[in-house]
Amino acid sequence: MVVHTYHLTHTPEHPTVSLRELNGYDELMIEDNGPRAVLKLLQNVILPSSRGKSAIAPEKIVISDRDYLLSGIYSYTYGSRIQSVLKCRACASPFDMDFSLDELVSSIRGSAADRPQDEQGFYCYDDYRFRLPNGEDEMAVAGMPVVEAERRILERCMAFTDTVVNDRDVQSFMKSVAPLVFSEMQTVCPECGANQVVIFDIQSFLLSRLKNERKRVAAEVHSIAMAYHWSHHEILEIPRTLRKSYAGMIGLE
Repeated sequence: MVVHTYHLTHTPEHPTVSLRELNGYDELMIEDNGPRAVLKLLQNVILPSSRGKSAIAPEKIVISDRDYLLSGIYSYTYGSRIQSVLKCRACASPFDMDFSLDELVSSIRGSAADRPQDEQGFYCYDDYRFRLPNGEDEMAVAGMPVVEAERRILERCMAFTDTVVNDRDVQSFMKSVAPLVFSEMQTVCPECGANQVVIFDIQSFLLSRLKNERKRVAAEVHSIAMAYHWSHHEILEIPRTLRKSYAGMIGLE
């Protein structure tokens, strides 16, 4: 089994996480782009520590570290190139988006401010003491309006203080030390020349691609079942790369 290991920069007490390759069960379970879906995906693919420790619970992972893991999953599943066809907001003509995810992640992580955490995983900035948000915080505010959810998450992350919290200052500091794999890219339509901003975030992009390929996965499972008479369960447990190789060989017969 191929194992991919990643270093978590901001999640306390868990410096590394190892992930296995996706299989059919992982691919077919994705139904939306929300935090519940991404936490369930990571629950499936995170492996126990080689030192005998239990695997970290995905909801304990700081969101910026989680984006790093999702970028890794995308790269070892589909490759580092991000290629997508977009529609111009001005003339509705299609145009291509193409860039390297590895280069984007390297740039984002390289731009992070180097600030120390205390032994409890908290940062100190001016008179504030706070930790970074994780999946538990997201799930605690699920269903709330965006503004209310942001305020509640910030409250959960703040250590007790008598200082009045300036939300923007704290959020800006959080982004500087733990940026997400998120980018606002300036693009120009090749047809009409209109300038526009394309927003990319790894969680939505990865989960959307997995969701959009469910029919292809089902077709591969069907072709393997017809050719080899394996059970549905056996085929879904095959690592994705091997399943696609089997399906490709069947297509060549």
